Amino acid sequence: MQNNVDSVGKRTDMHRQAGAHKSTSFWGRLNAEGKACASLLTAVAAYSVAYILRESSNQDADDVISRKKGHLGEGWGVLSRKRDIADFEWTFWFSEAKEILVSLYLGHVTIGYIASELRPEMKERCVFAFSFVSVFYIFGGSYIIMMSSLCCAYYLISKHRSITYVAVLSGSLLVLFRTVNFSKVTFLDIGVTPLAESALTYAIFRCCSFSFEAIERPSDGNDLMKLFQYNFYLPYFFFGPVLTYDCFKNQENSCSNNEIRLFIRDVIRVFSYVIVVNFLRHYLHVSCLPLNQEFMQAAPSVVLGFLAFINVYLDWLKGRVLYTLTSGIARHVDGCSRVPGCAKCTVNIYTFADTFFDRGIQHWLVRYVYDPLGQTHNSFWKEALAGAASFGVVLLAQGVTWQSLAFVLLNWAGLTLEFCLIKNFNVIRNERIKAFAFGLNYWFILLFNSIGINGIQTSWVYFKKLFLEGGVTGVVVMSVIGYCYVTLNRMIKNNSKEDKKTN
Repeated sequence: MQNNVDSVGKRTDMHRQAGAHKSTSFWGRLNAEGKACASLLTAVAAYSVAYILRESSNQDADDVISRKKGHLGEGWGVLSRKRDIADFEWTFWFSEAKEILVSLYLGHVTIGYIASELRPEMKERCVFAFSFVSVFYIFGGSYIIMMSSLCCAYYLISKHRSITYVAVLSGSLLVLFRTVNFSKVTFLDIGVTPLAESALTYAIFRCCSFSFEAIERPSDGNDLMKLFQYNFYLPYFFFGPVLTYDCFKNQENSCSNNEIRLFIRDVIRVFSYVIVVNFLRHYLHVSCLPLNQEFMQAAPSVVLGFLAFINVYLDWLKGRVLYTLTSGIARHVDGCSRVPGCAKCTVNIYTFADTFFDRGIQHWLVRYVYDPLGQTHNSFWKEALAGAASFGVVLLAQGVTWQSLAFVLLNWAGLTLEFCLIKNFNVIRNERIKAFAFGLNYWFILLFNSIGINGIQTSWVYFKKLFLEGGVTGVVVMSVIGYCYVTLNRMIKNNSKEDKKTN
């Protein structure tokens, strides 16, 4: 009896401690060092935002010069601001491609839901028919013939059960499609050519996934019709990410009302992301400011560091917008249990290992290249080979240019060097030394990513301003900011782990 009373009392105390732990604010759960780090980062962010806001206002007012440089254009009009058109990808999504994508996704969801309610066993074929007709309507017959030939070629090769043939064909096709004039070959309207090129690139990865899975599991009923359904799967058809074939074939044909509510929640979340992206681009003009060399030369180093951070975060957020919508359709409407999510947020990482540099083919690379070559990821040479092969595929997918080559080589070098350092860091017990090292590491993550976003010249200006022109003082300032960032991140992660344990 007494033991029961004691156990009840202990449980009550634990619940009280958990409740008190939850009620404590974020600021209250930080120690003195964490509060100092948070205060410094907040001050740097506030100063940088104020500086960027002033400069963006000046650039917005200097309308003629900005338009001549192709940075700003008419059309946004919210809060009396011009539209930032420096980011071609986002501008294309919300101009030429917006109506096409919204119509197609809405049609896919509607047909999928109706089919799941009336004839669940026919859902996949109904959705495929809609996708096939839609692609034919947008791109024409020659494009359909090209995609169908692609499916047939990979299906025949998979019957030979040769992984080498599949890899050689995939590499050759990626090189071929990046070197020919795509609009002339397919007779496409120039307005939809970027959509067609992107879709064809992802089609190669999907066909490759089908062939690999068919070679590994030949008895799973991987027929040609299944490949066509997989390759023309509309949510991931244009921009990815690549849903590997083993995940696609295990989808459910039913769609409950609860799943539709969850999908609507994802759509609302996408709209909130769009608002943030548009605010950063059209109000602060963070996409076109790095292209203004006068601003880049005059701005303080901490402001440029913050601008690099915001641009990398913005690039992640754009992927979040697209992949939350497409993965929401695949998960909640089509019943795919294992859909690729977005990469880790750039606000929560500080290592190259947590940063994946092509979200569209991230899961494909991990399954078919990085993990098979890296195996247990304990050997330096295997890790270097796995990283080189993965980034080589990224290079082929993005097109071999000086910008993409620099982006790939530097990120591969950073990942490989980090692998060596982390193995040696196990000997170091001082967490502050690790935080300083990872802080500098994070600056290089931002710089290497900015190559793919803003170009080589802009990234070189970033590097000079952050680490060269300021001398030792500049390096110390950047190191301290990086240290504060890593320390605060670690404290947040530790608090999250404690919350999960108490729950």
